[in-house]
Amino acid sequence: MSKLRNKDDIEYHSKGFGSTIPAVNVKVYDSLANGFRKFVKYESPFDPEFTEEWIEENISEETLNREWEFACEQGWEELQELACDIYGDQKIEDRSGRHYRYRVYSTGRSGGWAYIDGINHDVDSWDAIEFSKWKRFAERARIIADHVMFSVVWSAYYNHFEIAKEEEHDRLLNQEPTDVAEVLHG
Repeated sequence: MSKLRNKDDIEYHSKGFGSTIPAVNVKVYDSLANGFRKFVKYESPFDPEFTEEWIEENISEETLNREWEFACEQGWEELQELACDIYGDQKIEDRSGRHYRYRVYSTGRSGGWAYIDGINHDVDSWDAIEFSKWKRFAERARIIADHVMFSVVWSAYYNHFEIAKEEEHDRLLNQEPTDVAEVLHG
């Protein structure tokens, strides 16, 4: 998604089989390799034994999938908090008298589009303030989606690599002295 300059740049998606509404594409297009590059950039210094290869050799695909799902769930929670920060956490009343709280939902076949229930979806009627709020939400939502694979690698380091290193260290400390010498000197 490019920067939103005006209302014409807003993306839309259908909510179920209904009409189209303003939505943000929050699909994750990143790879483990790119997530690792981001980790190297933002988490330095870290143990140089932690590599992309270490992740692939020591963490099962099932575990990585769970980490990815958790990072996505965290992203949706962050989107909800963002919507509350931008639009407020109050209830509003629509024409039918129903009460809404601003809520972020997903739509699309794989749930890769985010929309906010409770806002005015008639973009043509938006003033500069409503456009500015949507722009802030949309641009931050894309950043959150782009951060998912970094989060997966971050978790691999702090929740798997460091624990494996501690277990290896403890195992070496608990060996008989002759065994330690044998390990160290081959």
